[in-house]
Amino acid sequence: MLTTSYIHGRMHLNKFGQSLIEFGQSLIEFGQSLIEFGQSLIEFGQSFTEFGQSLIEFGQSLIEFGQSLIEFGQSLIEFGEPP
Repeated sequence: MLTTSYIHGRMHLNKFGQSLIEFGQSLIEFGQSLIEFGQSLIEFGQSFTEFGQSLIEFGQSLIEFGQSLIEFGQSLIEFGEPP
């Protein structure tokens, strides 16, 4: 069986491959969580439009941050998906 050495000893390549699959699945789940959180931030930010200008600006910042999280989450999902 093929093996490769790592800092903590030896690891079989098939175990390493399985670890990569699990890592990819975790990235997908994390990306989906970021998308949900981003959408929540956008909704929360939109609620500030009923108040004064400074709160509107804060709400807009939350919306932009939420949109960035969604984009980042989508990138993680794409990265974690198998080719």
